[in-house]
Amino acid sequence: MPFWKSIPGKILRWIVFLPIGFVAAAVLETIPLLAYRFASTFDLKLTLLTLVIGIIVASATFTLFMFWLMAVFLVPGIACQKVAPHAQIASVIFGTLFVLFRGISLVSLWTHVGWGTITYKVVFSAILFAGIVVAYVGRWKVLRMLIECEMQLELSWK
Repeated sequence: MPFWKSIPGKILRWIVFLPIGFVAAAVLETIPLLAYRFASTFDLKLTLLTLVIGIIVASATFTLFMFWLMAVFLVPGIACQKVAPHAQIASVIFGTLFVLFRGISLVSLWTHVGWGTITYKVVFSAILFAGIVVAYVGRWKVLRMLIECEMQLELSWK
């Protein structure tokens, strides 16, 4: 029997899945804030060269944004489905603790930061919570439901 299937391995997996999920989510949450800070330090004049470079940077930024969005969406699935022994129980625990921590942090930040930061944190939380729901239900069931909904919409148009 492999170590991860034994009782000490399962206990270790239960202990490790929360720090993996929360640390990965925290790192992914700070990346756009640090990128905004870095981008705001530049003072550019509008010329043809900066316009061309801006278009290239904007397309690369959009690609990086899509990778970031997928990573935020998949963090709960990796932590709950791959690391923890029972995906549904782990996703309930992860979701409950995340909502509690996020609620406490939003209430404490309410008067100290602007609406842009609060809006960003709420949108990030919604994306991560959607990943938690998918981790609970199972990604293949969600994919199957989306395909069925699309087929029903397609049939209703005919």
